[in-house]
Amino acid sequence: LTLDRTAESEAIFREATLKTPENPAVWEGLLSAQMKAGHEQAAYAALVSIPESTYQEALKRSGFLRAAAVLQAKYGTPANAEDLLRKVLALPMQPQEREGALLMLASAALTRDDLKQAADVASQLVEASPQNTDGWKVLLSTKQQQKLFAEASETAKRIPPAPLAKLQEDPDFIALMAAVEDANGETEDALHSV
Repeated sequence: LTLDRTAESEAIFREATLKTPENPAVWEGLLSAQMKAGHEQAAYAALVSIPESTYQEALKRSGFLRAAAVLQAKYGTPANAEDLLRKVLALPMQPQEREGALLMLASAALTRDDLKQAADVASQLVEASPQNTDGWKVLLSTKQQQKLFAEASETAKRIPPAPLAKLQEDPDFIALMAAVEDANGETEDALHSV
């Protein structure tokens, strides 16, 4: 994998999973190779085919855990993704990795319509990384969906200038803020947002 021979690595790890399906390391290698090659759906198919006892053992490996969390967040069930993401967040990691895991966790909660949890996680994200535009969008979206329009307006005022400038070029953000401003009776502001 480190020599950027992902196709060859993928084939080697696929063969190894057939020969030693009880080995968590080969499953981790296969998922990593498939994800690096951009074959995430194949990686998810491999993930769900892992024998249960091997899967439980593999979850003790940080690389496997991270890969499984990403795949569950994209292709699996939100509840499974959330469980794995919480385990990932308990691991030591770089701030950028933490941001990504928090964003996936907030998105999984949003998918389950657990707006309070999604807002709580998005709040943690923007508190730790105020420049994260996706975190602000998730946070504002949860407030809008909960009909907390005044709170959403106040939250929007806390967005630092640099991410706000980026968000003001995002059609989804513009529509979201127009809906919030309209709900707050700020029709003139809503018209300017569109």
